[in-house]
Amino acid sequence: MYKYIRYPLALLIILSLFSISSDHSLNSLTITDNPEPITDFTLTIAHINDTHAHIEPSNLKLTFENKTQKVEAGGLARLVTKVKQLRADNKNFLFLHAGDLFQGTLYFKLFNGFADKYFFELAGLDAMVLGNHEFDKDTSTLEKFAAKSNFPLLSANIDFTTAEGLKKHIKPYIIKSFSQEKVGIIGLTTQDTTHIALGAKNIIFQDPITTAKKYIQELKNMGINKIILLTHLGINEDQVLAQNLTDVDLIIGGHSHTVLGDFEGIGITTTAPYPLVLKDAAKKEVLIVQAWNFAYILGRIDLTFNAQGEVTHYQGQPILMLGEKTQLATLPFTEVISEDPVAKEKLQEFTKQLDNLKNNVVATADEDLIRGLNMGPGPIIADAMLWKTKALDVQAAIINTGGTRDDLLKGPITIATAYTVLPFENTYIVMDLTGQEIIDVIEDNTTVQFTKGRIIPVNVAGLKYDVFINSKQGQRIQNVFIRNENDIYVSIDKNKTYRIVTVNFLAQGGDYNDTLKNAKGYRYDTGFIETEGFIDYIRMKKTISNITEKRIDIVK
Repeated sequence: MYKYIRYPLALLIILSLFSISSDHSLNSLTITDNPEPITDFTLTIAHINDTHAHIEPSNLKLTFENKTQKVEAGGLARLVTKVKQLRADNKNFLFLHAGDLFQGTLYFKLFNGFADKYFFELAGLDAMVLGNHEFDKDTSTLEKFAAKSNFPLLSANIDFTTAEGLKKHIKPYIIKSFSQEKVGIIGLTTQDTTHIALGAKNIIFQDPITTAKKYIQELKNMGINKIILLTHLGINEDQVLAQNLTDVDLIIGGHSHTVLGDFEGIGITTTAPYPLVLKDAAKKEVLIVQAWNFAYILGRIDLTFNAQGEVTHYQGQPILMLGEKTQLATLPFTEVISEDPVAKEKLQEFTKQLDNLKNNVVATADEDLIRGLNMGPGPIIADAMLWKTKALDVQAAIINTGGTRDDLLKGPITIATAYTVLPFENTYIVMDLTGQEIIDVIEDNTTVQFTKGRIIPVNVAGLKYDVFINSKQGQRIQNVFIRNENDIYVSIDKNKTYRIVTVNFLAQGGDYNDTLKNAKGYRYDTGFIETEGFIDYIRMKKTISNITEKRIDIVK
């Protein structure tokens, strides 16, 4: 029986197994259980962010091998196809949205997010973090959306004291189970939401780092050692977050509309590699990913974890989702994807309700109007504000650059296009400000934009000024001129009162516009909606092109 046992000690050990009392039966003997060996766990994650009601495909200009072509990209019906494919091909799969599903096209104007909701539910969205634009309307709009959504909405750093109605619908985190493995996903929303979304002005958003530490520890106490942060903070804040935390494997971000990955070869400016790899507070690697905007790109990353929950291998590549009519040679990091038939049929139902607006051409762009310094739709929007309020003796218009949400390409401009560029339906506010207050308003916005890495503080009409970008805050705005009643630019008098027009978002202190918020002079809400004012103006003009006037000069 024991002919293969060569040493007495081995024989003694085996015999001792048979002398164990019945209180420690074979069920407790792992040597006889034939357990499966501990193996690595691989998780595939698809992610998207800042879709902004771009349900239909959009047009992009791509350049490859010195050839330029306008291609169809994105669209939620195409997204559904790709997500379904990834889910079928990968045993352990997650699909996540990093915020700002709301706002951006007529689909949001008509459906308040419910059109988008249909497609993301069809794709099996596992979770979405709240972005700042989810608060653009009053909280009841978000509450209705959350109550009827099949996917969980996350945000761990909201103080619900003044938003009790949302509390039961918003979770700080979720735990996803894959056989014996569990993954924790924590949501974080930018603290700027209080200042940049009218529906959140009475809501407190707590510090993301402090909040993340609290819930990371809570998950660890439950034995969960694989943790993802789903954030709407922006790429810079995500990096700060990564470097100040431990035990986070992956940060999936949004808000800054950042392109990660190697798309330079097809004419798309890229910020950093995909994934962006940093060291956390314990000097361990943490990965950061983001997927541009408008459902052009679907991010995809694969993580392999060992038994201790450590990432031992990762690989990823965002996919630029193109339509079937692409004529360029095979493009790197892109994929031609057909639209899901069920989703496409539903899309047609939604678009029928928009046809009257979509087909109504109001003007023509003589050239591409690309957002930039003294160019793009922004200065023309400011011109429209000035034109619309001319009867109120307004001399200058000021609007934030973030309010202009899209470029205008050469060709016909429809009402739908105008709402894509100006989706927020802000109203014109006419105000009296001193010359010093006008300078301070421009300075306020310059400071905000500098923190975001931008150098275009605001778009203006009736004003000219220099921005000394290397000067200290409070000294950057110099040589300010304002157009007088004779249509001549004169040096602004800091003590004189001038009448300007802005939008209610800024007038109420949005984007940290404390000067506008606290101004004591005359203030009048005209009730004119900015998008409608823009439509009236370009309809009157019939054709528009980039302005030729140099209103803002950047001095290095």
